[in-house]
Amino acid sequence: MKKILGVALIGGLLLFFVLKYATGDKKAAINPDPAAATASVAAPTPAPPPAPVAPAAAAPADVTVADTAACARLADLCSTSDQKVDAAGCLKQLADARKMAGAGNVERSEQCLGDAKTCAAASGCLSGGVGMGAMGEFLKGLGGALSK
Repeated sequence: MKKILGVALIGGLLLFFVLKYATGDKKAAINPDPAAATASVAAPTPAPPPAPVAPAAAAPADVTVADTAACARLADLCSTSDQKVDAAGCLKQLADARKMAGAGNVERSEQCLGDAKTCAAASGCLSGGVGMGAMGEFLKGLGGALSK
């Protein structure tokens, strides 16, 4: 029983990373700020002029209010001074996760994200709800195929 739980946990984590980085969106969820990489520590430079605001990317059609709130919470917890979380990418990944893991598992992750206090806790919420939910769906399919 412990081996099965361990394999399921590792599989869930792997699935989370696959969903996060290989969903076809080549732009990473966390993008480093190029201005921060070139900033000098010894001699601070003046702040660059504000960049023009680009129009917001079109969100997937099946985005819910809870998805938007969860992505905003994730961006709030995990964005740093030199790295920003891409909320549009997050919305797309949650829409994809609904197809992979099921709506109930995504909603479980979103509820957990609402209570998270740190970025690590938020990542755990996604791994636990979406990752383990997808692993459960995988095991259901595997069991169904093996029993026929």
